[in-house]
Amino acid sequence: MMEGMVVLGLLVFVLAVSIAEDTTCSVSLSPLCYKTSTQPQEDFFCEWKDDDTSQIATYTLFIRPPTSIDNEKFEAGNLLHKHLPLESLISLSPVKIWVQRQADTEICTSPKIFVTLINSVKYNAIHIKTITRSAGTVTVSWPRADSKGADHEIRWKKINASWQNETFVTEDSVKEEEKLDSYTLHVETHSVYKVELRRRAKHSILWSEWSPAKYVPLEIQQPVVHWTEDKHEGQRRIKLSWNVPPPESSYGGVSYNLTLEQPCKKKTTKTTTNTSYEIFITFSEARVSVIAINNVGNSPSQEYIIPPVEHLKYCHNTLESQTKPHCLEWYELIDGETRPPNVNFSTSSTLEYIKKDMKKFVRYYYFVHTGRNKHRRTVHMCPIYSAEGGKFHTKLSLLHLWYLQSERNQHNCKDFVCVCVCVCVCACVSAPVARPPNVTVLNETHNSAVVSWRSIPVQDQRGFLQDYVIWVSKEGHEEPAFHEVPANQTSFILRNLDAGSYYTVHIAGRTHTGAGPNCTANFFTTHYGLAKRDTAILIVCAVVLLISVAISAVITRLKNKLLPVIPSPVISPTPSYHPNNQDTSVVSEEVHQVILLDQKHSHGPNREQSTLLQDCDLQACKEEDEEIEEHFTDLHPAGKSGVFPNLISKGETLRLSMSMLTIEKHQRETNDEVGMLSYRNGLFFENRGLENETTSL
Repeated sequence: MMEGMVVLGLLVFVLAVSIAEDTTCSVSLSPLCYKTSTQPQEDFFCEWKDDDTSQIATYTLFIRPPTSIDNEKFEAGNLLHKHLPLESLISLSPVKIWVQRQADTEICTSPKIFVTLINSVKYNAIHIKTITRSAGTVTVSWPRADSKGADHEIRWKKINASWQNETFVTEDSVKEEEKLDSYTLHVETHSVYKVELRRRAKHSILWSEWSPAKYVPLEIQQPVVHWTEDKHEGQRRIKLSWNVPPPESSYGGVSYNLTLEQPCKKKTTKTTTNTSYEIFITFSEARVSVIAINNVGNSPSQEYIIPPVEHLKYCHNTLESQTKPHCLEWYELIDGETRPPNVNFSTSSTLEYIKKDMKKFVRYYYFVHTGRNKHRRTVHMCPIYSAEGGKFHTKLSLLHLWYLQSERNQHNCKDFVCVCVCVCVCACVSAPVARPPNVTVLNETHNSAVVSWRSIPVQDQRGFLQDYVIWVSKEGHEEPAFHEVPANQTSFILRNLDAGSYYTVHIAGRTHTGAGPNCTANFFTTHYGLAKRDTAILIVCAVVLLISVAISAVITRLKNKLLPVIPSPVISPTPSYHPNNQDTSVVSEEVHQVILLDQKHSHGPNREQSTLLQDCDLQACKEEDEEIEEHFTDLHPAGKSGVFPNLISKGETLRLSMSMLTIEKHQRETNDEVGMLSYRNGLFFENRGLENETTSL
């Protein structure tokens, strides 16, 4: 009886366990076991998922070989993964794998799967290293998982568009240095893309996870850099800023590499995502380059030079001691003013030591910097010469002054001895070797004038220029006036001059070793009264007035010659007379004096021609008389003898009747072959008479 009860209890327990195992399990998927490379000595890794996270559960991983009834059990605790040593597994044959979940008294198992572990390889997700873009192509590169080739899938899309994908296979590595795989896509030139990758080992069914999505923006351009400068206690705070790139180049983010190079310091590189940056530099030159970086590459590199502070012309204080630690920077000034590309610097040399290698009579410039990093500052800066004087300083200076005096007296020294002295002086002392250029005299008055010039180039000064010396001599006087002008001035007013005199000016630059060659200029002072400028203005005005009068006369003469005045008499209309409205008032007769001039012909016409003309004229006159009679019958009474018509003044109508156009026969006979000229109030009348011909007006 007792044994029956024990058997019944075991059956109930087995049934309960079997019912619990058959219930739905929150571990709904089989565990996934794999290794991350194709290397044979690598261990395996199993992972699974639990949909129920409301209660604490423990997990056990079971692996059963196909030819065994015993399960290999691996406790995972409350973790969802388990590391499996290679030695405890059979990887060449298929095995059955599942996970058992236990929460309190509830036990369930995941689905069971068969897998051959040797072929179960799952690579880690790809990390895209570089993306390059050029001329419609995008090349993506990533590190290999191992030396073996693999199957790959790539997908890409435009922004807000659908995915496109391709699969490809990479081959095994031939060389050990080949550590990157790459693939090239053909894309549109001006579009922004997004790209992802995944891979799996050959003969494996497990794909890796997709790589993090990478944007493929347009190529980025070199940023334009600006800066502002703020000086303070031997150092400068430089604030750099540059433009923000366009959105098409900014997808995926943009960073900037800033490289700073300055004397006495190593080249440093900083990275920032901002569009501004502050640096602290000394008073000497610094060089900065800013490179923009996006997902497809770097912008071109361009170096920006932050120039040094303005070079001093003179050193007002000398360096007595150098603080340590320090950095001494020095260089030869190109053309006496410009910093060269390469400079010298040392952290241990002294000023006296570096003078040994300097060229004589050549200007150098030096800085002394102290401190480190942001605290580095400039404590001293100055122009310097290694030597300004010669061995025979005093004697040669006197000799040089004697040469200048002889040049002033002779204006042009061409004597052999004088030339030898000049060459010797210029070679042995550091006086300037050039004249002040562009010497001019302006604003001359009767007692003053302004002399101006340009500074002597630094490379020709051969030392620190102390001042300019000016000699002013009047024609006919041997003793010149002497003036000294500070070296930073380029003009001088000459006063107390004599009016209407001729002067000569000599100007030379002078260092502490002596004066250099001089430049000469001549000028006249004006007489008392009008100044030279006022006199010139009056002369110009007089010349302009004379030219204007001459041009006016020429224009008037040409106008009269080319466009003469032509008289145009005005003839008023003839009033209409009618018998019904004829004016019966007494008409006053206006008599004008007529001058008749005789015009004699040297030869008269022959009788035959005269007869023909007379007949023609008589016939024409008869026809004309008939027409006139029709129009003017009412103007003259019938039977009245004809008379010459009155010649009316300018502006009135000539009224002619039939009787006025006929001439008596005896008058024609006496006036035969006579031509008459008449003038009346500026009008010209010509009267020609032939035998038996009616006179015409």
